[in-house]
Amino acid sequence: MKIERSGKQAITSFESLYQYWQRVFSVALLNKRFYQELANWYFWAMDQVSFPDDVEKNTAIRNATSLIRLITRVIFIWFIKEKQLVPDILFDRREMRRILKTFADTPDAHSYYNAILQNLFFGTLNQKMNERRFAEDTQHYVKADHGVKNLLRYKELFSISAPEVLALFANIPFLNGGLFDCLDKDAVDTGKHVFVDGFTRNAAKRAIVPDLLFFRDETTWDLNALYGTKNKTYTVKGLFDILAAYKFTIAENTPIEEEIALDPELLGKVFENLLASYNPETQTTARKQTGSFYTPREIVNYMVDESLIAYLGNCLNCDSCDGHDSHDLATIPSYQSHHENHINHSSDRLRHLLAYTDAPHQFTDAEVATLITALHAAKILDPACGSGAFPMGMLHKMVHILTKLDPANVRWRETQRRQAIQETEQAFLLGNKEERDKRLLEINDVFEENASDYGRKLYLIENGIYGVDIQPIAIQISKLRVFISLIVDQQVNPAKENLGVRALPNLETKFVAANTLIGLEKPPAQANLFENKAIMALEEQLKDLRHRYFSAKTRKAKMACQHADRALRQQIAQLLVHDNQWTPESARQLVSFDPYDQNAKADFFDPEWMFGLKEGFDIVIGNPPYVQLQKMKTQSSLLAKQGFATYSKLSDVYCLFYEKGLHVLKENGILCYITSNSWMRTQYGELLRTYFAEHTNPLQLLNFENAQIFESAIVESNILLTQKTRFQNQLKAVTVTDDFDKTTLLADYFQQKHITLIALDKNGWIVGDTDTLVLKQKIEHDSVLLKEWNIEINRGLTLGFSDAFIINTKRKEEFLKNSNNRNYIKPLLRGKDVQKFFYKWDDCYLIVIKSGWTNQHRGTTAPQTFIASMLPELYNHLKHIGLTVTGKGKGLFDRDDQGDYWWELRKCAYYDDFEKPKIIWGELSNEPKFAYDEQKHFLNNTVFMITGECLKYLLAILNSRLSKWYFEQISTTSGMGTNRWLKYKIEQMPIKRISPAEQQPFEVLVDHILAAKQQNPAADTRALEAELDRLVYALYGLTEAEITIVEGKNA
Repeated sequence: MKIERSGKQAITSFESLYQYWQRVFSVALLNKRFYQELANWYFWAMDQVSFPDDVEKNTAIRNATSLIRLITRVIFIWFIKEKQLVPDILFDRREMRRILKTFADTPDAHSYYNAILQNLFFGTLNQKMNERRFAEDTQHYVKADHGVKNLLRYKELFSISAPEVLALFANIPFLNGGLFDCLDKDAVDTGKHVFVDGFTRNAAKRAIVPDLLFFRDETTWDLNALYGTKNKTYTVKGLFDILAAYKFTIAENTPIEEEIALDPELLGKVFENLLASYNPETQTTARKQTGSFYTPREIVNYMVDESLIAYLGNCLNCDSCDGHDSHDLATIPSYQSHHENHINHSSDRLRHLLAYTDAPHQFTDAEVATLITALHAAKILDPACGSGAFPMGMLHKMVHILTKLDPANVRWRETQRRQAIQETEQAFLLGNKEERDKRLLEINDVFEENASDYGRKLYLIENGIYGVDIQPIAIQISKLRVFISLIVDQQVNPAKENLGVRALPNLETKFVAANTLIGLEKPPAQANLFENKAIMALEEQLKDLRHRYFSAKTRKAKMACQHADRALRQQIAQLLVHDNQWTPESARQLVSFDPYDQNAKADFFDPEWMFGLKEGFDIVIGNPPYVQLQKMKTQSSLLAKQGFATYSKLSDVYCLFYEKGLHVLKENGILCYITSNSWMRTQYGELLRTYFAEHTNPLQLLNFENAQIFESAIVESNILLTQKTRFQNQLKAVTVTDDFDKTTLLADYFQQKHITLIALDKNGWIVGDTDTLVLKQKIEHDSVLLKEWNIEINRGLTLGFSDAFIINTKRKEEFLKNSNNRNYIKPLLRGKDVQKFFYKWDDCYLIVIKSGWTNQHRGTTAPQTFIASMLPELYNHLKHIGLTVTGKGKGLFDRDDQGDYWWELRKCAYYDDFEKPKIIWGELSNEPKFAYDEQKHFLNNTVFMITGECLKYLLAILNSRLSKWYFEQISTTSGMGTNRWLKYKIEQMPIKRISPAEQQPFEVLVDHILAAKQQNPAADTRALEAELDRLVYALYGLTEAEITIVEGKNA
């Protein structure tokens, strides 16, 4: 590592050297550097590789998904190298020159990926150790080997003999698990062989990945176009050269204890960013802001803890109700205090249980039994799982709890034994002894032959952790993280079959690629998915089959399950249509869901059909996507038909995820999301705020505002914990500000700082301390909302193509040589021109040909002929700009914002208001910047205006410090902390209505300020503004203490 001796980063003392090494050995910095190197490799590789296009025709998306899939497989192998399960020789470039015929001979040589990695992936890790061999190569394919994707290929690429090749892979265990399933397969509908991975003897369909992508010394490469930068130097090197430079640990770090190495949790950060980089909605941002899409570990841990505390607390409290309905008990006044104390006591003990300490738990034996049963029964969903951060966070914390409650796994093992006995009895009526004995023997093997956490993880995953994502590759990454988590707890024993390594489970029925927000179109008034008894019986068979698939270990067993699954789906679809309950299209949609097709995603989501869950989930947790619905086009129209109560065209898709998440919860279930906090105050958020208040019981709200608490840019966001039950007016909330110490746990900060919001205002949820809320209410008392005054509030004009319609003075004077043009050129102000009490006109004029003007005056003359003859200079100017200025939206002629013809501005009902006296202000500002205009300026759409009565009095109030403080309580921001002074928020400003005589002192001060600013925009008017503030404080009756709050002074 290079130590700088000069410049800003110079190391000149022992202290600076110490701080340098602290940075060098920072896990966060290590992860960031690793991700940047991997991202550079990924973008470099995008143009170097080639994969079959049978499924995905778009080259960029095909290469992106294939490369991400390749990285997942390679990194998994790199982790298991730590357990000595894969030999180093396979990654040794010197050995490869001996083993392969054409290894890295030329820049485009590409034998390594096919001969070594594909054979490792598909012919080794996905094949039992004693069944490995090459697919037979003859003039014609051997029928028995044709399409069998777990046999080795490419003998011709090796310099060594076939037995020597097999010896390279001989001591690598069979892992199963789906990660190394080759995705080349026969299409179900056509029977045609479809290539995705390109593991084939057919050279035309073979994947091409150059050897230099794996083995290359560091070199510079121009990635500026991909990153959206200019003249920046980027370096790239071979993937194995990157990986070899880091220590990989198979121990998973906790949030409070980090080894200086790359642990499995790192995968989430890496892949969340790579996923974002090829997603069309995020790719530009992802490349410019690498590191900003992953939910930080501290956030995941907090949300997991609070969700589990709420869920387990409910289980303990319900158990303490002695069978009574907790809803009924809660209505009894004498019960409420006792019940609340019991909840608080349980919560404190649960926090103690979840803490990463060695302190013993504080629960009785009966409570321990309740908690273990609750963990076993818990059904947990992440509806937008991405790279699996929340499912993994849940898994790790539940394992931690079980370790504390049941360190020897005595209760947990017995729980699994009882379930196995019960399930075999249910599936085989009187009980199939052979099946039962097999299951019990397997349970014994799980606990006896592996680390104690393995059995905890395996059965938690099998029984209750689920994930959905619309991107199939995201599902692959989530499954990868589960596989790594399981493999780290396996004990290697060379004396045992498969080195003592248990085959990984199949997670296709636990993590599915589907559109979470689109439901199945069920028959009207049908609560359950099916009501026909014959269909219900088949559904139970399907549920049992998918449960057994989880543990299927051989290709033969998995294929048998898949064929049986397909046959059952076909039978159910036929019965549905025959029963006249479902339309053929709905039945087709149902049967088309194939959980085993890793290339596909379902265009709907239904927990009962996909997971066999009729009652719903106990916990829904996640970080759903943030995308404005109006940007989703056809998808938005489809969502509009789903009947969401929170849908609005101006809304964001995360609002629908809230509603969907609550819909799939059990009664009393817990939802915990981190999302943008825009819903708390925006107009479109009113539907969601109303939904929360009417259909849920919000429990906790953390509002991150104007504070960058974590490096991953968690700005302007919130964490909401809510329960699916009636609203109880006891929401605990806190705004996380820059007083948060990053060494403090979020839970501790919340406990110390939170307030209780008893009443939730549909106009916006305000999170502040008690003094803030009291002051806000005082300002509002006996005031009149601005929108109820005799005024009009409007926005400036949306031009659609500013280059054409905005001109300068020189151009204006040329046009005025024709006097006909005089009435169509107006002075213009933009948002950046408007300051507090004044504006700086920036030599801008607007060509104003109003919508409807042409048709109103042209008579029978053709429109274009008319405008060309009436206003030839303006027409020619506009046409010239439209033809020569390109690359901006739809262009002048086809833009959306136009009148009847392209030379006209869009329709506007208040054109005349622009030439009236008015208050004007820009949309974005952290200060009130309201100005007064009597010069008939027109405005563009970055400026708002108020016309009507009492304008100078209103200007005084709006520009006051009180106005600034109040607006900060109710406003929305740009997402980067800047307030947005939007119409619907300004309308909510509470203004004291006083007589004209009482308004006069305010108006006199405003006139003095306006006169001073008109004479000299830089004039110092602070004394006059302070006097104005004093008048405003007196008007609203503020005390000295309240003025201190407004002005932000230290008490």
